[in-house]
Amino acid sequence: MKNTIKNIFLCVLCALCGLFKVKPTPDDLKKMEFSSSTQRLGVSFTDKIRNAFRHRWLKKSD
Repeated sequence: MKNTIKNIFLCVLCALCGLFKVKPTPDDLKKMEFSSSTQRLGVSFTDKIRNAFRHRWLKKSD
């Protein structure tokens, strides 16, 4: 019986929290957009690859 009352309370609480969602502003929507520039994506990927293998490409000095 206690668990049932607790579950009902939690369901009502979750339902109330879902009613008062904040609507996204135009600035929020702009932040969520991703750049579709393949050149920019390629540069980012190339930088990550270069940083991962940089230690192999550099010659060790004695």
